[in-house]
Amino acid sequence: MDKNELIKRIKASRKLAKLTAKQLSLNINKNAMYITRLENDKGKNFPSTKTFFQIIEACDIPLDKFFYYNIDEYDRDKHLMNLLKHFRPEIKDVMAEVFRRLK
Repeated sequence: MDKNELIKRIKASRKLAKLTAKQLSLNINKNAMYITRLENDKGKNFPSTKTFFQIIEACDIPLDKFFYYNIDEYDRDKHLMNLLKHFRPEIKDVMAEVFRRLK
């Protein structure tokens, strides 16, 4: 994942948390414009590791969701995975074959 993608995911996470850029900035003890600059500078500014984890925590987003291939599909896909774990292995094999054929 490159810097631009990471910044896009920070913005998506902030929006999912229903936080303004100013609110998030202040929640992580940065100046009010920190997140706005981070999101708008096209990867020129980049958070430290510590700040990155503060952002994730402030947005209340699990790391696996943040790094999931499509953050908007994470909840649905996780729900499907939770449903699948209740089936016997041979049923999962049949379902996997059905999914492969539907592609």
